[in-house]
Amino acid sequence: MNFLQQAFNGINADAEEMVLTERMYSIPKAGVEAIPLGTLASVDLNGSGAEAGFLEFTAESTLGGVLIYSAYQAVLTLLRSEAARKAGDITRVDQLKLVLRTSVDAGKSSAFTMLVASAIVAVMPWLAWPLGILGIVGGGVMAGRIANEFWMALSYEQQSELRNAAEQAKVNIENMIPKRDDDEDQAFAPMPA
Repeated sequence: MNFLQQAFNGINADAEEMVLTERMYSIPKAGVEAIPLGTLASVDLNGSGAEAGFLEFTAESTLGGVLIYSAYQAVLTLLRSEAARKAGDITRVDQLKLVLRTSVDAGKSSAFTMLVASAIVAVMPWLAWPLGILGIVGGGVMAGRIANEFWMALSYEQQSELRNAAEQAKVNIENMIPKRDDDEDQAFAPMPA
């Protein structure tokens, strides 16, 4: 049984560290940057559209937060694993299983945090404004991490094409992209043994 089969069957199910073809890769984890935005993202479960009470607001905000956190984790995992898929280290099916597993795990791990944050906002609604500001900052951090993962998922040729296109358009993108270390694989840095 290979490592991916063990991970999908729940044996060695820590999706943070994956061994793919004798190399260790790191799957990034969604961080606290998603919590403020997730707490304020309510899903209207009963379709009332009306002002919600404590329980309804807490339930709807918790569900919205878990969905945002899980989706964020899914995007991070998909982008990080794309280069491994292109290199033939994993199949598309294995990649999608990995994305599903990490996003479900992220949803499970974030549920309690989202529940507590939602309950606090339900009790103290004035905290919605500071959380809204933190949500904007957190959303910016999320966008930056996703953009970084997108760039790292591109092949060297695709990165060169984008750099050339930006240069022709007289747009400086060098400060917006991570620096490439030519000695390492651009998408995955091997973790120390």
